[in-house]
Amino acid sequence: MTTLAQYESYLADAGFTTQFVGADQGLGIDQVAVALEPDHAGRERVLWLAVFTGLEADLAHGHSMMQFAVVLPFALAAETTPAVQQYVLALNNVLPLIGFNVHPDPQQIIFRYVLMLGPDPSINGRLLRETIDLISFLLDEFSVPLEALTLGRISLDEALDALQGG
Repeated sequence: MTTLAQYESYLADAGFTTQFVGADQGLGIDQVAVALEPDHAGRERVLWLAVFTGLEADLAHGHSMMQFAVVLPFALAAETTPAVQQYVLALNNVLPLIGFNVHPDPQQIIFRYVLMLGPDPSINGRLLRETIDLISFLLDEFSVPLEALTLGRISLDEALDALQGG
């Protein structure tokens, strides 16, 4: 089975800026931080990768599950949370990867996705790279309306209309 450190090395070799963060550094589990391109406002975005452990008995030999998670770099306003939740529900219904979530404490929006990896490390490496590219694209496309809705710059109806191509 390929280790998280091996995936980190593969991503670094593929041109990603990465950092392995061990469980002993306060996160509880080993993770890899992958620097994404800054958002539309130039803010840093970091994708966190973690392999779920302890599932070996439940998965086919050589398979594992990897979580991808990005906290969007803006705060969620309490007064717009219901509208953002409705928009996220509609958004996830049209996306190829369901992953936007409203996290209640602290109030933030997270993109989270879980991917099943097989026993072939060469396929897994390509799959990781392509999944990261797709997540980056989705963040680029939908962070702007999410933030505008959060800040009250657009209404829920305007955000939904734009989502439906209106």
